[in-house]
Amino acid sequence: MQLDLYFTKILFFALPRYETVEVYYKTKASHQVGIGYMLRSVDYFIRYSANEYGILGLYYGILLFVFLLSFVVGIKTNNRSMLLYGLYVLFFGLFSSCQDGFLFAYI
Repeated sequence: MQLDLYFTKILFFALPRYETVEVYYKTKASHQVGIGYMLRSVDYFIRYSANEYGILGLYYGILLFVFLLSFVVGIKTNNRSMLLYGLYVLFFGLFSSCQDGFLFAYI
């Protein structure tokens, strides 16, 4: 079974316990590509994904809150530094989401 999540391919297959198995995965690209592989049980994968996305959601929520707060304060007080800081936080959040692969998936 294969699951495509925008930018990630997740393959589910059963492996026998306590046996050595050779797995081959063929890729083709026109440029150099870095590929990471992880073997996990389904239960561990669900826990890991839930924790990772929960922490990332908290991180991006805080960035969004700081952006909105500094931008509103900058507009209300007519403070150019706060507006620029708000834009800095916004673009830092966009850069971070690009590094995590979220920007590509949602824009």
